[in-house]
Amino acid sequence: LTATGRGRGAGFLYEDQTPLHIASRLGKTDIVQLLLQHMAHPDAATTNGYTPLHISAREGQVETAAVLLEAGASHSLNGYTPLHIAAKKNQTNIASALLQYGAETNVLTKQGVSPLHLASQEGHAEMVNLLLSKGAHVNTATKVKHTVCFD
Repeated sequence: LTATGRGRGAGFLYEDQTPLHIASRLGKTDIVQLLLQHMAHPDAATTNGYTPLHISAREGQVETAAVLLEAGASHSLNGYTPLHIAAKKNQTNIASALLQYGAETNVLTKQGVSPLHLASQEGHAEMVNLLLSKGAHVNTATKVKHTVCFD
Protein backbone atom coordinates (compact mmCIF):
# COMPACT_ATOMS: atom_id res chain seq x y z
CA LEU A 1 0.00 0.00 0.00
CA THR A 2 2.72 2.45 0.88
CA ALA A 3 4.82 1.59 -2.17
CA THR A 4 1.92 2.13 -4.57
CA GLY A 5 0.52 5.18 -2.82
CA ARG A 6 -2.85 3.50 -2.28
CA GLY A 7 -2.65 4.19 1.44
CA ARG A 8 -2.97 7.92 0.84
CA GLY A 9 -6.73 8.08 1.01
CA ALA A 10 -7.36 7.95 -2.71
CA GLY A 11 -8.17 4.25 -3.06
CA PHE A 12 -11.19 3.13 -1.09
CA LEU A 13 -11.28 -0.55 -0.22
CA TYR A 14 -14.39 -1.42 1.74
CA GLU A 15 -17.58 0.61 1.86
CA ASP A 16 -15.55 3.65 0.85
CA GLN A 17 -13.07 3.20 3.71
CA THR A 18 -9.39 3.84 3.19
CA PRO A 19 -6.69 1.53 4.56
CA LEU A 20 -6.39 4.01 7.44
CA HIS A 21 -10.08 3.57 8.28
CA ILE A 22 -9.70 -0.20 8.31
CA ALA A 23 -6.52 -0.21 10.40
CA SER A 24 -8.20 2.21 12.83
CA ARG A 25 -11.28 -0.02 13.10
CA LEU A 26 -9.13 -3.07 13.82
CA GLY A 27 -6.86 -1.27 16.30
CA LYS A 28 -3.73 -1.91 14.24
CA THR A 29 -1.75 0.97 15.72
CA ASP A 30 1.50 0.00 13.99
CA ILE A 31 -0.22 0.03 10.60
CA VAL A 32 -1.94 3.34 11.39
CA GLN A 33 1.47 4.85 12.21
CA LEU A 34 2.98 3.45 9.01
CA LEU A 35 0.15 4.78 6.85
CA LEU A 36 0.40 8.21 8.47
CA GLN A 37 4.17 8.24 7.89
CA HIS A 38 3.42 7.60 4.22
CA MET A 39 1.06 10.56 3.97
CA ALA A 40 -2.32 8.91 4.62
CA HIS A 41 -4.71 11.73 5.43
CA PRO A 42 -5.90 11.45 9.07
CA ASP A 43 -9.17 13.20 8.21
CA ALA A 44 -10.13 11.19 5.13
CA ALA A 45 -13.90 10.80 5.35
CA THR A 46 -16.28 8.15 4.08
CA THR A 47 -19.34 9.23 2.11
CA ASN A 48 -21.18 9.31 5.46
CA GLY A 49 -18.56 11.67 6.88
CA TYR A 50 -16.78 9.21 9.17
CA THR A 51 -13.05 9.68 9.66
CA PRO A 52 -10.59 7.13 11.06
CA LEU A 53 -10.96 8.90 14.43
CA HIS A 54 -14.75 8.44 14.37
CA ILE A 55 -14.22 4.74 13.67
CA SER A 56 -11.59 4.37 16.40
CA ALA A 57 -14.02 5.98 18.85
CA ARG A 58 -16.86 3.69 17.82
CA GLU A 59 -14.70 0.58 18.20
CA GLY A 60 -13.05 1.65 21.47
CA GLN A 61 -9.53 1.68 19.98
CA VAL A 62 -7.84 4.00 22.49
CA GLU A 63 -4.24 3.61 21.26
CA THR A 64 -5.25 4.07 17.64
CA ALA A 65 -7.25 7.18 18.53
CA ALA A 66 -4.25 8.60 20.40
CA VAL A 67 -2.01 8.07 17.35
CA LEU A 68 -4.55 9.81 15.10
CA LEU A 69 -4.91 12.69 17.55
CA GLU A 70 -1.12 13.07 17.74
CA ALA A 71 -1.13 13.24 13.92
CA GLY A 72 -3.56 16.16 14.08
CA ALA A 73 -6.83 14.40 13.30
CA SER A 74 -9.80 16.74 13.53
CA HIS A 75 -12.38 16.23 16.27
CA SER A 76 -15.23 17.10 13.93
CA LEU A 77 -15.78 17.25 10.24
CA ASN A 78 -19.52 16.70 10.04
CA GLY A 79 -20.97 17.88 13.36
CA TYR A 80 -21.18 14.35 14.78
CA THR A 81 -17.86 14.13 16.57
CA PRO A 82 -15.88 11.15 17.82
CA LEU A 83 -16.89 12.30 21.32
CA HIS A 84 -20.55 11.90 20.33
CA ILE A 85 -19.80 8.34 19.24
CA ALA A 86 -17.81 7.55 22.39
CA ALA A 87 -20.65 8.94 24.54
CA LYS A 88 -23.31 6.91 22.74
CA LYS A 89 -21.24 3.69 22.84
CA ASN A 90 -20.09 4.27 26.46
CA GLN A 91 -16.41 4.24 25.48
CA THR A 92 -15.13 6.15 28.54
CA ASN A 93 -11.45 5.45 27.80
CA ILE A 94 -11.84 6.93 24.31
CA ALA A 95 -13.82 9.88 25.66
CA SER A 96 -11.09 10.59 28.21
CA ALA A 97 -8.42 10.52 25.49
CA LEU A 98 -10.48 12.78 23.22
CA LEU A 99 -11.07 15.24 26.05
CA GLN A 100 -7.37 15.19 26.90
CA TYR A 101 -6.65 16.22 23.29
CA GLY A 102 -9.11 19.10 23.41
CA ALA A 103 -12.46 17.65 22.37
CA GLU A 104 -15.26 20.11 23.11
CA THR A 105 -17.83 18.71 25.57
CA ASN A 106 -20.61 21.02 24.40
CA VAL A 107 -20.31 20.59 20.64
CA LEU A 108 -23.69 20.09 18.98
CA THR A 109 -24.80 18.13 15.94
CA LYS A 110 -27.02 19.79 13.35
CA GLN A 111 -29.97 18.58 15.44
CA GLY A 112 -28.54 20.28 18.54
CA VAL A 113 -27.51 17.02 20.24
CA SER A 114 -24.51 17.06 22.56
CA PRO A 115 -22.40 14.12 23.75
CA LEU A 116 -24.12 14.54 27.14
CA HIS A 117 -27.54 14.11 25.52
CA LEU A 118 -26.43 10.81 24.00
CA ALA A 119 -24.79 9.49 27.16
CA SER A 120 -27.83 10.28 29.30
CA GLN A 121 -30.25 8.93 26.67
CA GLU A 122 -28.36 5.62 26.69
CA GLY A 123 -28.17 5.51 30.50
CA HIS A 124 -24.36 5.66 30.67
CA ALA A 125 -23.89 7.12 34.17
CA GLU A 126 -20.08 6.95 34.17
CA MET A 127 -19.93 8.76 30.83
CA VAL A 128 -22.41 11.37 32.06
CA ASN A 129 -20.25 11.99 35.12
CA LEU A 130 -17.11 12.28 32.98
CA LEU A 131 -18.73 14.81 30.65
CA LEU A 132 -20.15 16.81 33.54
CA SER A 133 -16.74 16.88 35.22
CA LYS A 134 -15.35 18.40 32.00
CA GLY A 135 -17.93 21.19 31.87
CA ALA A 136 -20.79 19.72 29.83
CA HIS A 137 -23.91 21.91 30.02
CA VAL A 138 -26.96 20.18 31.48
CA ASN A 139 -29.53 22.68 30.24
CA THR A 140 -28.63 22.71 26.55
CA ALA A 141 -31.75 21.93 24.51
CA THR A 142 -31.85 20.09 21.20
CA LYS A 143 -33.67 21.54 18.17
CA VAL A 144 -36.84 19.82 19.40
CA LYS A 145 -36.37 21.40 22.86
CA HIS A 146 -35.22 18.26 24.70
CA THR A 147 -32.68 18.67 27.49
CA VAL A 148 -30.65 15.99 29.24
CA CYS A 149 -33.36 15.81 31.92
CA PHE A 150 -36.20 15.24 29.40
CA ASP A 151 -38.14 11.97 29.94
